[in-house]
Amino acid sequence: MWAAVEFSRGLKEFHGRNRSSLIRAAELVLVQAGSSFPRALGNTFRQAIAGIFSKTTMQTEKMLDGHVQATVERCRSSAGERIIVAQDTTYYNYTGHQAMNGLGPIQGNIKGCLQHNVLALDEQGLALGLLDQQNWTRGGLGHPEKESDKWFKGLSAVNKQLAGVGKAVVLVQDREADIFRFFQAPRATNVDLLVRVHQPRKVEIVTQRQVLALQQAAEQLPQQATMQLEVYRQNRPVLVELSVRAAPVGVLPDKDLSAAKHKATGLYLVVAQEINAWDEQGACVF
Repeated sequence: MWAAVEFSRGLKEFHGRNRSSLIRAAELVLVQAGSSFPRALGNTFRQAIAGIFSKTTMQTEKMLDGHVQATVERCRSSAGERIIVAQDTTYYNYTGHQAMNGLGPIQGNIKGCLQHNVLALDEQGLALGLLDQQNWTRGGLGHPEKESDKWFKGLSAVNKQLAGVGKAVVLVQDREADIFRFFQAPRATNVDLLVRVHQPRKVEIVTQRQVLALQQAAEQLPQQATMQLEVYRQNRPVLVELSVRAAPVGVLPDKDLSAAKHKATGLYLVVAQEINAWDEQGACVF
């Protein structure tokens, strides 16, 4: 019955029969997670659902509205002091579907569509639900002016939905989000960014009042702690020890902007470096 509860708000404007069909479809897909739509729904019911999806009134935001609100409530009531939010893009390859219209390029001759999800998790990594979802095809339906806009829209959704949950929020993204404007983007007071940086930019180490290239700055960071965590390598658990170095930094803008006026502040540069690793028998595998 989870689908009836979570989708009831977003689907309330749909005809009762359509609403019931969508809820039933969602529950069937959940029970048979990993199966294809035809296998989970059966061909006849799948075609009926495809007909509902093709309606002009069927919009992602409307369908997900109830689920997003339920996600926010789960975030508010979850144990722990923090909510982890991860945003990333999924690519759907439909090259083999020659009769399908509206597809765009993904890479080379591969065609399909893109979906950017913003997923909330608790401190233990348990998924709490989506906070935002963007769908588009390159050069086609829903295509943004700049694909990098997806990071800003994800951040905006987190600001809107989680500003009042009473917990710290860490928004995580990969190095594709290493964008100077993203570091400057407005954030709710309880929202922090975690970005894997790689651009050859300059940063100022605040405590040392030094302006250095990113790699040089990383080498100058003072050690803050060591920590251990378990990871899997070659399908077996390994205990890893990390040295963590960090310091507050200001990120300098591109050369055509004044560093004094446009420097992004309130950020930290953090380096976690593996210094030891052990397998289950205690043997060093570093």
